[in-house]
Order: sequence, then structure tokens, then C-alpha cells
Amino acid sequence: MVLLDTCFIIDIIRNNSEAVDYLGRLLINTEPMLISSTTVFELHHGISRSQRKESEHKRVEAVLTDVGVINMDSKIAASAGRLSGESHNQGKPIPSLDCIIAATALEAGEELLTKNSKHFQDIEGLITRSW
Repeated sequence: MVLLDTCFIIDIIRNNSEAVDYLGRLLINTEPMLISSTTVFELHHGISRSQRKESEHKRVEAVLTDVGVINMDSKIAASAGRLSGESHNQGKPIPSLDCIIAATALEAGEELLTKNSKHFQDIEGLITRSW
């Protein structure tokens, strides 16, 4: 299984050829795909700001039909809080929503598929991959 970062879903929606090809490989290999409930939040935030709300909503929902959602619970929230605090203490703050996504991957024991490796590179135990 793999946890998909929001940037991957956005690239799929934008029909980025590299992301679409990678999605095809995931589907061929029948690799289960998951997202964090934070990704749902980020996608709907983007929809609400779009000039094309209805079409964007349809595109997002079409992509999300093939993925499971891991909801944030108190364990994920605590882990994300620790990641956020530690990153600030190290002088390399990670955006809060990325901390939640990273904590979701860690708590689920899944790799994170992302192009934002800079945000996640210093998180101990987190395995990332890109497309």
C-alpha cells in the first residue's frame, strides 16, 4: 500500500503525464492506494477557491473513488504535533498539514508518494517515493 500526498492527486487531476503513468502502474500492480483525511481537506479547499467549482469537484471525486481514506485520530494528531514541534526546534519547520500527512503515513506503516521531498526528508522513519 502507499499513501498518496495531495500533490500527486493534484497532478492526476491536472493530467500530468508522469503522474498519470505512475497511477497506471499502481493500478496494474493492484497496489492499494490511501490518502489522509487532510488530503481531502486540501482538495476541497482548492475546489472552494476555484472558478470552476463544479467541474473541479467532479474531477476530484473521480480520482478519489479508487482510494481509501485514513481519518486523523488522536494518535495521528499527537504524532503530527511532535513532528511539527521537533521540526521547529531544529529550525526547519514543516507545514502543519504536511506533518499530519507524514504522521498518517508513519502511523499506518505506509510509504508516502510525494514530490515534496523537501518537506519530508528529515522525518525519521518515513519512507517516501516519487513519480
